[in-house]
Amino acid sequence: MKKFLIVVSLAAIILTGSMLGFSSQAATEVNTAAVNYLKTKSESTWKTMALVAAGETGLTGNHLKDVDSNNAIDYCAPILAITALNQDPRTYPDQDYITKLKSFWDGTQLGDAGTLNDDIFGLLALISAGEEAQDSIIQGTKSYILSQQNNDGGWGFAPVGDSDTNMTSMAIMALLETGLTNSDTPITNAVSYLQSAQNDDAGFPYSPVSIWSTDSDASSNAWVISAIYKLGQNPETWTKNTANPITYLKSLQAPEGYFKFQESSTEDSFSPVTTSYAVIALAGKSLPINKITYTPTETFSLRIEGQDETICQGEFQGPTALDIIENASETCNFTYQIDQKVFGPYLTKINDEEAQGSTGWLYFVNNESPETGADAYTLETGDEVLWYYGDWGWFPLKIETDQTEVSTGGNITATISSHSNSSWSPVEGAVIKTGSLEFTTNASGQITLSLPDGYYRLFAQGPAFVRSKKTTLKFGNPSGQTINLEVNIANKGGDDDDDDDDGPPPQPDEVSFSISSSGLSFGNISPGQIASQDLTLTNTSNDDIYLEAVVSGADVFQDNLYLDKEHWTNFNLNLLQGEAHTSELELSIPTNYSSFGTKTGSITLWAIVE
Repeated sequence: MKKFLIVVSLAAIILTGSMLGFSSQAATEVNTAAVNYLKTKSESTWKTMALVAAGETGLTGNHLKDVDSNNAIDYCAPILAITALNQDPRTYPDQDYITKLKSFWDGTQLGDAGTLNDDIFGLLALISAGEEAQDSIIQGTKSYILSQQNNDGGWGFAPVGDSDTNMTSMAIMALLETGLTNSDTPITNAVSYLQSAQNDDAGFPYSPVSIWSTDSDASSNAWVISAIYKLGQNPETWTKNTANPITYLKSLQAPEGYFKFQESSTEDSFSPVTTSYAVIALAGKSLPINKITYTPTETFSLRIEGQDETICQGEFQGPTALDIIENASETCNFTYQIDQKVFGPYLTKINDEEAQGSTGWLYFVNNESPETGADAYTLETGDEVLWYYGDWGWFPLKIETDQTEVSTGGNITATISSHSNSSWSPVEGAVIKTGSLEFTTNASGQITLSLPDGYYRLFAQGPAFVRSKKTTLKFGNPSGQTINLEVNIANKGGDDDDDDDDGPPPQPDEVSFSISSSGLSFGNISPGQIASQDLTLTNTSNDDIYLEAVVSGADVFQDNLYLDKEHWTNFNLNLLQGEAHTSELELSIPTNYSSFGTKTGSITLWAIVE
């Protein structure tokens, strides 16, 4: 009796589940005839996805390695095919298709504003590549797709176009991947649209109101089947007149193995694609065929202080405090040498500065000296790395000012502190330098500055201390050449120490120079990319001049702009009378940069007579 009661209870649960729509899926299949047919055809993105869906292995994907287009949609299917092969489209084999696809994001939608298919397929492609669900482009594209749902519950090829079964099926698959569920209104409305579009033969047309044809076709039918599977439903329960989408699709298979577009169709150039859709659907698969796991490469703040100058400054990849040196070397244009010692890898040399005796290359993380070797120190989010050439026991300095710009004749107070025992303390007798000017701090670690109109880049130094990061001050209304900068995120120079000027910077009317442009746009670039522009500077003075730069505006420019391979804070240039020089401006966007949209800023070039 107890056994009977248990069986009845289980049956009741199963029946309840069926009533809720969680019916078991149809028996899926590998359509061998169709797979064999595809194997005889040229390589394509959809063929690759279909063969993977059918369980084929040993696929090369060579046809996916050289995609280059000005259209977002042209990257979507290749990305889906690459991830189907369980490869990373960021490195397949040496191109970053995800960055390229993201570059078409305009802050509202992805790709061509006149089409919706690139938004839907783009969302599927990004998700297949392991992009985080909370990624701003994924969330923005999701919101845009939802905003374009028609009143009948479907989506069309274009934002203002009539609904069709193809885009609606793909939108269902994409939105379910972003976290929407079967019970969410956009999904239930989309399912209702598909149900209303089903023909009496149980198949699906491109559109039930199309002026061209409302007949069912294999491609539309296959995409709907994939969407039904994505919903966790059984396509065989979508019956019409004893038929269902599965039986209708099978009725279109020719003896040669391919699937006809419609009953009256014959084989044509599109038959391999139609057949690929059918193979995916009959295998019970939906898009994306596969999702890879991707962990974004994080970047960290790095500053390298040599004996006489700042060698490098910026954001670079880790993961260790030693790896960051290698990753920064090309951008900052320095050489380095790492030797294998008994205790492990050791940074012996940067440029010409080589470890000798007790003096060598040492590092801080967040102004603290770690107790482990740099190769074993794994960096964490927010870490700031400082490498310096000096002796053990030195302390880092920092310079703070009560303001960064004042009117003519105004004063700015600077405070110099050193870091030790996890705290900052003022330093008496520290030297503040700007050009050839030097100032010494009082017992409170302070100095009050009043300088002629101009831009000044200050840093602090002292015996047994690591040089501070530079800070830029503006006195009065200096004249300089300003270039406006814009970007949409979707030559070794010396240091101030070597300035041989004999006093405060001369007034601007003593020098003159020209620049080749008053505005530079870096276009559309995405995190992880580098864009560059050239700027020609010409000395039109009667003397040799010395140039420095000041960058303002969006943080993406202040943190990541390089001139002649130098971070702009380290840039300087000597120009002989009449000499012209073309500087390369590079904007390097960190891989984890997440503030998208149009950014603006400016770079001001300031010259003094040498």
